[in-house]
Amino acid sequence: MGVMFFWVVTAVMVVVLSVLIRRSMQALETEAREALNSVRIANNLIGEAGGQSERAHQHLAAVNSLRTRAFVIRWLRRGLLRRRTR
Repeated sequence: MGVMFFWVVTAVMVVVLSVLIRRSMQALETEAREALNSVRIANNLIGEAGGQSERAHQHLAAVNSLRTRAFVIRWLRRGLLRRRTR
């Protein structure tokens, strides 16, 4: 009985984590589109007068933050996929 309970709880946890990762990936895709716009804005601002460089650096910082989050989500997703295939 205890072993069956363990496997049920494990299965539920895997499903919950899969759903959370899927939602995170969807949110990440939306943020990626916004990041592309930020990169375009940053490139335009860098090309303009020096007074706008602070805004350009803020946009680039947002893009770098997004890349870090994308790396972490991909790392977690790969780890879960490896565990499923074993």
